[in-house]
Amino acid sequence: MAADDLKSFIGESIFIKFSDVNPIEGTYLGYNIEDDQFNPGTKKLVVAMSIDGKEKRFSSKSTRLARALLDIEVGQKISVERTGQLMKTNYTIKVLEDEDKKDEDKKKVKEKTEEVEEERETEEEIEIEDIPF
Repeated sequence: MAADDLKSFIGESIFIKFSDVNPIEGTYLGYNIEDDQFNPGTKKLVVAMSIDGKEKRFSSKSTRLARALLDIEVGQKISVERTGQLMKTNYTIKVLEDEDKKDEDKKKVKEKTEEVEEERETEEEIEIEDIPF
């Protein structure tokens, strides 16, 4: 019974552990810059993501991570991979393609292709009619 309580407590944590899963995929919810409670007088970046419908967070002092976030918009699906440790920690962020958006883009391309083909058919009809016999 005690082990179940501990597992439940662990599962309720809002913090992401890269040692458990790496890379981590989810929806980017934004960030905060907060005081680092372990190093008074310094700041840390706290990144929030939605993973399986639950808000999860991780923190870092990495300016590289902050730079990578400049190009990420709230609501985008991302993958965050952590490599290295301590002062040699690097993060790689990739925007994951949204399947719905891919389908929508394919539909737009198909519609545009059909429009162009219709215009070509109309042009061919005009050219044929303009030829004197």
